[in-house]
Amino acid sequence: MQFGSLLNSAPYTISLMVTNTISSNTHVKRNCLETPEQSSSGLGLCHKYRPERSPHMNTSIFRLAAVTLIATFAITAQSFAQNVTFTGHSDVVKSVTISADGKFAVTGSFDKTARMWNLESGMPVGVISEYPEAVLSVAAASNGHHLITGTADNRVMVCRCTDGLPVKNFRGHTGPVYSVDITTDMRYVASTGIDRSVRVWNFAGDSLAMAFNAHRAPVWTVKFSPDGSLLASAGSDRIVQLWSVSDTTHVRSFEGHTAPIWDVAFSADGSKLVTGSVDKTVRIWDVATGNLVATMEGHTGSVYAVAFSPDSRLVASGSSDGTIRLWNSSTGALVTTMNAHQAGVMDLAFTPDGERIVSAGKDNTVRAWQTHRIDAAMPSLNPEQTGDVRAKS
Repeated sequence: MQFGSLLNSAPYTISLMVTNTISSNTHVKRNCLETPEQSSSGLGLCHKYRPERSPHMNTSIFRLAAVTLIATFAITAQSFAQNVTFTGHSDVVKSVTISADGKFAVTGSFDKTARMWNLESGMPVGVISEYPEAVLSVAAASNGHHLITGTADNRVMVCRCTDGLPVKNFRGHTGPVYSVDITTDMRYVASTGIDRSVRVWNFAGDSLAMAFNAHRAPVWTVKFSPDGSLLASAGSDRIVQLWSVSDTTHVRSFEGHTAPIWDVAFSADGSKLVTGSVDKTVRIWDVATGNLVATMEGHTGSVYAVAFSPDSRLVASGSSDGTIRLWNSSTGALVTTMNAHQAGVMDLAFTPDGERIVSAGKDNTVRAWQTHRIDAAMPSLNPEQTGDVRAKS
């Protein structure tokens, strides 16, 4: 069964007893879930996060329930983009991922839930799971059957999309897991977070395949290349590290950001990397050489999220300034700016056809934006252009 199977499911409630785990009897202080620039050290919640014991429980309860939500629609005509707003989360929406068929978005939130949305009908599908702590990262498996989540109680969990039940738990992190990813062939799951380690797990075998420990500070993001041969990680030490998955060797480092790096993404062919940083810049790098290709300036706040469009002609960036900006990936020129979320854009993702961007907001909302008109309005790109292009809005 695929993501859409939940649409035809009867309402249900599932309770699971989880005992003797690192996350039992804990909860997170809401005000400790900070982003890097909110702490004086630039390390975000890593130095403040302290699980607290509850005297009332000896188990963690996971509850899954179909819910009745109302999707509200706010249609705007702004820089070619049309915006659909999904409401239901009661706290910051930290992460978003899109199903391989492009029909569904899944979001993770500080409200301790992961929720699924039907992008075609605009209707919510329901709550996939209710966790004991914040859901900080989500990634969808290519088969449409599984969702991977990273949570504030140090877990990497795999849930079935048919009923929301957890089927795998990868344990080993000693701090909140801020980023997860899965290879297209579903061989490996990657995770990283506050404990500074980058871990790669065998999806089928439930075991640790490899671990990398080159970062000197918390790691906020980890991404596989499209073919799964490379793994990029970045965080508060301001450096992107690139790893070979086949032989676990360190390939190279990318240096230039002047503040923590919050997100990284590969182009469709794996030849370029894009990064977003607290230094308010978006940068594109050549994977083969490590050279800086372009620096895009214009955001007035930290850049939390970046992504290449499926054809790699556009780069999207989301910021604490509340905007999504689209850039020409060859020239570094600004294409358009969208006022996306009132309190900041925490994450974003393109649909596989490239016609929509789905964004997660600090204002507790999820929004979908049309991009096909923007793409049609772009001038032709020159793939031969190289060098450090510095563009400003």
